[in-house]
Amino acid sequence: MPDFPEDLLQLQREIDAARIAADTYAETVATERRALFPDGEQIVERQTWSAEQDAEMDRLRAAYLAAARAKWAHPAYVPAEDFELREAARSSTVAG
Repeated sequence: MPDFPEDLLQLQREIDAARIAADTYAETVATERRALFPDGEQIVERQTWSAEQDAEMDRLRAAYLAAARAKWAHPAYVPAEDFELREAARSSTVAG
């Protein structure tokens, strides 16, 4: 496995955290909307998020994209090593 600089590993951790935050938020909203609109006929209501929910999801997506762009711009980033980078970032979080 390549030896990645710590700042590149940190960027990958930020990407992972941003993805988890967005996924968690989306699941939370979906769960809330299913509870609010449980009837099978209420599919449109379940799938229609409020403006505030949309804005928060946009913010979370922007954070993810900003972290990804920072990683892609890093001078040590090699796309062919992306899988190894993700694995190294995860294992150094667990070990560190």
